[in-house]
Amino acid sequence: MNARNNILIALTLSCTLPTAAQAADYMDHRDAHQQRRIQQGLRSGEITAHEAHRLKGKQAQIDRMQAAAKADGHVSRHERTRIDRAQDRLARDIARESNDHQIANPHMPVSRRMDAHVTRDIHRERHGG
Repeated sequence: MNARNNILIALTLSCTLPTAAQAADYMDHRDAHQQRRIQQGLRSGEITAHEAHRLKGKQAQIDRMQAAAKADGHVSRHERTRIDRAQDRLARDIARESNDHQIANPHMPVSRRMDAHVTRDIHRERHGG
């Protein structure tokens, strides 16, 4: 009876706890979403090229945090919390920059170059590069 209870507990926990792969998928999905928000802001003129450059730098820092967390094959609760908080801050920064009433011309060469960089980053996220 005791062995059977242990098996049931183990099965229940394995079904309810997120795996490292699920955590990684969630983080990657969130990265891609935030990259698309930056790209949308650039294309609409809500985010200037300078703001996009700064936001991309913050995203790159989060990417480095994720790579370090995934390096050992296990994303700990502490690592996941730190990454989630950094992503929350980036999401607020994107919203703030999108709504700060600065209007950029998305057809300027600097905006187009930044859009190309963001598009490249989105492509890399999608294809695991």
